[in-house]
Amino acid sequence: MIRFASLCLILGPLLGACGSPVDPSRLDIEIRTAQDVYRPLDLAVARITNQSGVTVLRDLCSGQIEGRRSPADDWNGSYGSGRACALPAGIRYPEPQRIAPAESVSDTLPINADAYTGEWRFQYFLYDEDGHLLPLEKRISNVFRVLR
Repeated sequence: MIRFASLCLILGPLLGACGSPVDPSRLDIEIRTAQDVYRPLDLAVARITNQSGVTVLRDLCSGQIEGRRSPADDWNGSYGSGRACALPAGIRYPEPQRIAPAESVSDTLPINADAYTGEWRFQYFLYDEDGHLLPLEKRISNVFRVLR
């Protein structure tokens, strides 16, 4: 599943492929931060709640906080924080975290010391049980502010 998901991340945008076959209207995923305002070096907490009737999978070697200075700007990971797994040869990639219907999980990422004042959000790689990446709107949190 993860190998397929990785190919989707690389080739999907180029080919217009790898979208989830699950009807997005059936997916009710909520990602909320514990606070509306954070400061550099704070630990930002997000809660992912699956209110759908299907299990979703979270890639534990991904996820980021991305920002923009104003609503007119594009979202980007500059001065954000993220998670990745750099694994030595022979070490298996971690199994994805299963988030069953009606289940919630929490996650924490630090606010970068150099984060600018602006709007920020969490973005995750969440998949359906067949390994298809969920639509972006199902993988992002509410917007929160970082103040310096």
